[in-house]
Amino acid sequence: MIWSLFTDLAIATNILSYRSLDFFFTLVILVGLSRWMKRKEPFLGSIFAEFPILNLCVCAFILIAALGYLTYNSTLMSAAEDIFSLRWIAALYASIYLGILLRQASPKWSLTSPLLPFILTVLLLIYLFHPNRDIISSERRLLIFYQNTNHLALALLFPWALYLGNFSLEKKMFSFRTIPCVLGLMLLSLAILFTYSRSAWFGMIIAGIFALVYSRQRLLIYCTMVAVAFCAFCYLTNAFYIQDRVNYTFDFSEASSQNSRLVAWEAYGRMFLEHPLLGVGLENSNNFQTKYYDQMNTPEILRSGHAHNQFLQILAGVGIFGFISYYAIIFTAYIFFHRHFYKAKSESSKKMALAGVLIIVSMLCASITDTPTRIAEGRNYALLLLGLAAGFLKKDDLELRNHEPRKS
Repeated sequence: MIWSLFTDLAIATNILSYRSLDFFFTLVILVGLSRWMKRKEPFLGSIFAEFPILNLCVCAFILIAALGYLTYNSTLMSAAEDIFSLRWIAALYASIYLGILLRQASPKWSLTSPLLPFILTVLLLIYLFHPNRDIISSERRLLIFYQNTNHLALALLFPWALYLGNFSLEKKMFSFRTIPCVLGLMLLSLAILFTYSRSAWFGMIIAGIFALVYSRQRLLIYCTMVAVAFCAFCYLTNAFYIQDRVNYTFDFSEASSQNSRLVAWEAYGRMFLEHPLLGVGLENSNNFQTKYYDQMNTPEILRSGHAHNQFLQILAGVGIFGFISYYAIIFTAYIFFHRHFYKAKSESSKKMALAGVLIIVSMLCASITDTPTRIAEGRNYALLLLGLAAGFLKKDDLELRNHEPRKS
């Protein structure tokens, strides 16, 4: 019960401050190690022994990233600091372990906490009725307490996919069980809409299509039709300036963000071609990009701080071998959730598996024009939600295996 409440609080507070999850991940690891040292449970074994392919991919990625840092850092100390920055990988295993604990405590536990809708309700009311610079940007895009409105959108995209995965298998719109899920999905949709982030919008559209394909529920089809009608109305009437934002996508004037992205893609493509094997170090690309912008005679107004494409960012950072190992992790996770969706016997496990699929799909789609896992806000949600779902489902596997009759 305590871990369930603590997890719900962690999911909700990441909206306010991504640093809160650093404390959360650290506490989970310390508790797990403490229980392991007291021989209450096999902390390391319960995590590592059950995910051999994932572990292999993670180890390969860490090794390649470390080699890139050591090769292109000027001092050993700076290389050590960069290698230490890979500690976010430990957060994935902490979340997996927590998912196993929560499955042990409650087989019907759900990630769709009512705390998140409550916090979002408060923030959206402030945004709609008392707008100020702390909540919205100068362009009237939802910002809350983030430094960048796109960061907020990409962070909210993952819990939105989580709520969509849970709602997609429901057969009744309003019931005591589904109200928190419906409310959370509606509020997250509105929040992402008001960020005007086209990368997040694209991730929502493709994830919604995947949800329809996987669930095939009549209720979801009806709700999708209503959502499409609402979006069409907003575009045709330019309600909430949706038409202006969509049309801006096709604006390729000199100072447009589209041109800035194209220039960034070319610069990072050149960076990868010059360092194809190990890259320049996962977070070192910012130190190298000026060189390529200068080669291209790029004006200052078009110079971006990152690749605006997760695939190019990873390629330039860790090279082709790191790219393969990084996306092997994501592909392995997708196969894991896909298989569990079709073989799970309980409804809660099916919802958890579908949520995992949709989180990965939305992340990959948003990665085409942005870098959702480069920023701490989005990475925290991805690690926490995917880790919790994986641990929950793996514990489900272990229990089914233990109940299978042994062959004589």
